Amino acid sequence: MMAVAKRKAKERGVRNIEFASGGFLSGFLPPEPVHAIVSQLAFHHLPDFWKYRALQRLHAQLRPAGRLYLRDVVFPGDAGDYDAFFAQFVGNLAKRGGEKMAQATARHIRDEYSTFDWVLEGMLSRCGFRILTKQDDGFLTSYLCER
Repeated sequence: MMAVAKRKAKERGVRNIEFASGGFLSGFLPPEPVHAIVSQLAFHHLPDFWKYRALQRLHAQLRPAGRLYLRDVVFPGDAGDYDAFFAQFVGNLAKRGGEKMAQATARHIRDEYSTFDWVLEGMLSRCGFRILTKQDDGFLTSYLCER
């Protein structure tokens, strides 16, 4: 992903950008607070306790008014009957993306640590982030937040 981001920045002539790689929980700290952090499809690998700790660390790494873009699998808090919700979602996915994709998605729902929107939004708020925008694309949700 880092190589893709670097290539896109170069193609677009963006020169005022630095890329750094580090883990949420590894103790990685940039030499000074940064303007923005992007995380895509990583948080669902962390149980909620570690999501919260990661958000605390990300908040500490951002400058005041710095931005966090977070995109991941986030479950809606208002789906009602979740058995029916997920069965319909996986069934529709099988029609659009094939059985292999549907099975991988069902495995994700069963085995990964995706959380509810209201839980993640509460964590963001408690860590000092203000949610500027939320975009829900069905199974993936994107948040743009400000420190």
